[in-house]
Amino acid sequence: MNRKQEREAALRALRASPSDEDGLNPKFDHPSDSRPPARKDLQLCKQAFLAISGELATLRSIAALGLDVLCVEPEDGARRLRVIVLYDRRRCVEAGALEALSSIRGRLRTAIASAITRKRTPALSFVLIPREAVQDV
Repeated sequence: MNRKQEREAALRALRASPSDEDGLNPKFDHPSDSRPPARKDLQLCKQAFLAISGELATLRSIAALGLDVLCVEPEDGARRLRVIVLYDRRRCVEAGALEALSSIRGRLRTAIASAITRKRTPALSFVLIPREAVQDV
């Protein structure tokens, strides 16, 4: 076997044995959550917060449940927004509050669409936190 054939055999052996880094580009090996959200994404979250808060204040059924928006966070490059909502355990259960929010999801997205200037309105996901848990912190 000459040198060229030896190198080719060694390369074939390396290619045949899988390793932990196979198929991963080191440039993209960083976790996506390591970077803080972009300024425009945070601006979108603030606009969405104001639109959702205003829309929830106008709805009697939601006001009766005692739901308030705590904050809005970007997810997946602001294609989706995580809406963190406070609910009162004395007025409603978590499943009821989530069902009420899901039923008005389209109305909330319409309010966000009228408040922002983007081609596509982000999707919404809701996270419910009991009001007592926030006041204890």
